[in-house]
Amino acid sequence: MENGHKQLGKAAAVAHIAQLALFFALGAAMLGVGAPQQLGQARVANASFGILYALQATKLIMAHMSKEPYEVTAWPLVLLAVQPAWGLGWRVAMSGRGGLSSLKRLVKTFNSIEDYQEGEEWQEAIDALESVTSQVSGDPRGFDLTGDGERWEQAGGDEISEANEFPTVLYEKWVEVLTAAAEALEWEPAQWEGLWRNLQKWGRALQRVNLDFGSDTGMAELQDIIETYASGAPKQRKRKAPVEEAPAEAPAAEEEGEEEEEPEAKKAKGDDDDDDDEDA
Repeated sequence: MENGHKQLGKAAAVAHIAQLALFFALGAAMLGVGAPQQLGQARVANASFGILYALQATKLIMAHMSKEPYEVTAWPLVLLAVQPAWGLGWRVAMSGRGGLSSLKRLVKTFNSIEDYQEGEEWQEAIDALESVTSQVSGDPRGFDLTGDGERWEQAGGDEISEANEFPTVLYEKWVEVLTAAAEALEWEPAQWEGLWRNLQKWGRALQRVNLDFGSDTGMAELQDIIETYASGAPKQRKRKAPVEEAPAEAPAAEEEGEEEEEPEAKKAKGDDDDDDDEDA
């Protein structure tokens, strides 16, 4: 039987198995450590691994059929290693000083909303809410909302709420601010509609990692406020002059006046009748 240029023997077999094991280990790391599915890219990650595996398997089949030596292609291994390295590096960076500083800035921005409310600076309050919501929805894990909450406490976030409960507190703050600020803002309908689109986008991003941002009601409270003011109806009601109603006691007073006048009229009539009798 012709062996061709096949690599035979235990050493060659172990080398082949080690190469394939390295390939699968890097693939598992890409799907696990890098966690692209957490960013809504699970299909891309799985398809990428499938294509790279198909390249290796095709090469293995060709080497077997042509009786040539087999080695795993190197460049797919490099690609598989990049994603876990990036994922681990990102986690290390976020767990260091930079991540903690970002958390502290986020907590400070959220706390400043109370001051804006007291001063009725509604536009500034909404700007702060938009900044906080866009940040935490874009990277909930980076802001420790899905972790153990240790960095959240170090940044002072525990004075607001537990880490995983912060999106709920944030949603309630949105309802509170918009309820008080809606009439004062005098926004155009397009601005309200743009805000609603952003709130829906931020809510979906938080719900993907099982964080509650008005999930129970489907953000119905915010939707009611925004749809009402986007229609322009509140502004019309604001311009409409108030209707002054007559005091409820006025008719009763008039009736009493009429009752008082009646005896006097009867008395005057009686006096006239007496005068007529005397003349007669």
